Amino acid sequence: MDLEIFLKAAVTGIPLLFPVWGLVQLFKLFKKKNGEQAINGNVLLILSFAWGLILGGGYMVFATQPPVPDGNWYTQYVYWFAVGFYGISIGILASVFWEALKTIVDKAIEKFIAKGITSGPEFPG
Repeated sequence: MDLEIFLKAAVTGIPLLFPVWGLVQLFKLFKKKNGEQAINGNVLLILSFAWGLILGGGYMVFATQPPVPDGNWYTQYVYWFAVGFYGISIGILASVFWEALKTIVDKAIEKFIAKGITSGPEFPG
């Protein structure tokens, strides 16, 4: 599958991955009574995968029409397998892409700081 297909999947013009990433950021805002982040680490990764699965699968169901039950199990199986596969793919892409992007940005900032660049047009922050 082409990665561009996943990135262009949009509902009313909003790319499907943005709500998944937004929901993960929303979960990060939940705080415990002592002020610590309530949800973090692997739980956030699982949540981003789950939301990608739900939104990706839901997108496929509404973007494509399920086949009419005609007694042929194969067409039903292929359709629901494709829906599940697409949902899983969006979930993986949402969670892994976000983590990769964070790692790239963190390493870039570390390189700038190591070079002594902390302000100016070369510094990304």
